[in-house]
Amino acid sequence: MINYPVTQPAKRLPPFDFPQGFAGGYNISVPPDLVASNESPDMINMNYNVGSKPTKRFGFARMSDSWGDTGIKGMAEYTPPGGTLKRIIAWGGKLWVLNDDGTKTDLMTGAKASIADTQCWFFVVGDKLYCMTGTDYVVYDGTHAVADVVGYIPTVVIGKAPDGTGGATDKELNLLSNSWIEGFTGDGTSTEYILTIAADSATATVNGTPTAVTFPTGGDYKKVTFASPVANDAIVEIKATKAGLNDATVVSKCTTGVIYGGRNDTRVFLCGNPDYPNQRVYSGLLDPTYFPINNYDLLGSDAEELTGFGKLVDYLIHFKYDSLYYSTIEVDSTGKVMFPNYPMNDEYGCVSARTIKPAQGGLLALSKQGVIWVTPSFVRGQLNARVVSEKINGLARNGVDSGILDEDIADLEGAYACLDHGKYRLSIKNKTWILDLNYSDLANGIYCWYPYDGVYANAGQFLVSEQNESVYIGHKTLGVIYKQNRNSYSDDGTAIDAWWTSPLIFGGRRDWVKKFMRLNITFKGQPEGNHQLTIFTDKDKKDLDALVETAGSFDYSSIDYAVFNYGVPFFPSSQTKKIKEKGEYMQWRIRNSNLNEGLTILGQSLQYMFIKRVK
Repeated sequence: MINYPVTQPAKRLPPFDFPQGFAGGYNISVPPDLVASNESPDMINMNYNVGSKPTKRFGFARMSDSWGDTGIKGMAEYTPPGGTLKRIIAWGGKLWVLNDDGTKTDLMTGAKASIADTQCWFFVVGDKLYCMTGTDYVVYDGTHAVADVVGYIPTVVIGKAPDGTGGATDKELNLLSNSWIEGFTGDGTSTEYILTIAADSATATVNGTPTAVTFPTGGDYKKVTFASPVANDAIVEIKATKAGLNDATVVSKCTTGVIYGGRNDTRVFLCGNPDYPNQRVYSGLLDPTYFPINNYDLLGSDAEELTGFGKLVDYLIHFKYDSLYYSTIEVDSTGKVMFPNYPMNDEYGCVSARTIKPAQGGLLALSKQGVIWVTPSFVRGQLNARVVSEKINGLARNGVDSGILDEDIADLEGAYACLDHGKYRLSIKNKTWILDLNYSDLANGIYCWYPYDGVYANAGQFLVSEQNESVYIGHKTLGVIYKQNRNSYSDDGTAIDAWWTSPLIFGGRRDWVKKFMRLNITFKGQPEGNHQLTIFTDKDKKDLDALVETAGSFDYSSIDYAVFNYGVPFFPSSQTKKIKEKGEYMQWRIRNSNLNEGLTILGQSLQYMFIKRVK
């Protein structure tokens, strides 16, 4: 055993200089004395934007007064053909355009006056914006008012004889329509044409020209009668309708989906229908108004719901609650396109579809075990999914703060995420967890996490703008929209409370009492900053005098404006505090809760010496 002399020279801890490269972030998976030197066991509203240095996050400004006491249910961006970008907001049972001045314009001024005031899923196909609420399925084209989706009417057979025989099968019936078309070839003598399916009503065209027909109101509902024989070889099309033929709610009750088609994004895949929990349905080619009645699949047991989708390479990943499946595109011997599905992983799944996002060649999603990262390995039972949130899962391990798995399962199921500027933002209950992909290497087990609150505590929706690269937040219980302000350190006029806490420092020897002498901290320069420094030892907790930054601040009353210059020297500000504390360990916290003040920690070092053994 080494016997340290009492007169040993002072030591320093250089690892707190936060070197360039991967940042450690937040770690509550172990006691505070076991976290790495570039990690923190207690931090909030700090990120690593400034070259992997802990930095106070920017704030958000409110765009307008509250519209009312119901939350924002959906946000999307949409550019109609030949038009300009519109920000679409679902609020109060309507869809609106959010104007730049914070006002809103009603898009539901037609026959469709409202939608369910529930979480929405938006997608764009064919230059039109579609929206699903789990009840409603509506469309907006940028010109006309929002309307219910009108189902495509398929031609199910062509070239039939008037007596209903022969012909060739064409398309399948559409789940979104109770109507269909049957094609015949006139024979020059027949006036009666027999349908394949009994109908309630029918209309007809001959060579594209509408032609009057009679249709029985009782008896044989398949017989359509023309007033005179149709010419030989004439193309006859009869459009028939039967109430209740198909169940449109198979589609309209879905709550989420994805655009997929193998190497091309050509079809809409949907799931989330509570009546069919393990079922997916998918549209016809490039047509979200057409869902053929046989375009469905059941994935595993209906006791485990299908929660969402993600695209990985050319595959479609299906996230069930406790397992994973995948699909690829295949073509059978008849030329029919199929999307067979296969089991992928029986250990991990996803509890919230809105958390599924692409990252570093894989997919991130929130599971019951934490955030997982799914990689393109499709051999069942192989390691194609791993947990990447161990350090913030929590389960009250360190006694300081709670993690994501300390929340109720209902809060996990209501979680959602977005991607912006290399950050995976995961909102759960009243906190948003940031996985900083700029400083993480998921394939090699390096995960940089940190938490946000403030405006983020009330975030119900995220929108990352493609136009101005800004982030918008929709309030979860109020009709309020916030926009990120990268020049401000306030949330809606309120100061952002931010802090970073060091690991618990034993100096490499737990059996010695140390004398902690000096703490040197270098800050990124700013006009003014007043930071609170708190020292923790096994003997005491002490708030020291504020660390004050005044780089570039002016006393305007004493300035000679004849020679005045607005140059501001934002050089790093180095602060040294004499500690004069003794103990077995030490920890410190740097905090800034002042309005419009930033906080960036460029480097830190602690000076101490061993003075005696612990008795």
